[in-house]
Amino acid sequence: MEDLEMLKIIKDKETEAQKIIESLKAEKESELEELRKKLEEELKVEELKAREEMQHRLDSVRSRAEARAREIMEAAKDRAARMKINMKLDELQKIIDSLIDEYLGAR
Repeated sequence: MEDLEMLKIIKDKETEAQKIIESLKAEKESELEELRKKLEEELKVEELKAREEMQHRLDSVRSRAEARAREIMEAAKDRAARMKINMKLDELQKIIDSLIDEYLGAR
């Protein structure tokens, strides 16, 4: 009989230990799930920050590139205008030379 009682006590202790293990396991799983959710939220926040920073940098680079393109276009326009003026001056010089030649030839 004592053996039966001892077996019963051992069985009860095993059952109690199993319940404690299951309870601790459930508690740790719950903690892990909360931690996972928290980390997912932090990751989303960091991803958003990274995207915003990347967009800011892209906008900055685009802005600088557009400004440089405007500078290049203005320089090209100025150069074209100077070339046009030089061409007009050359044409005017030819006309003046021609008139001088005619004048000198008429004398």
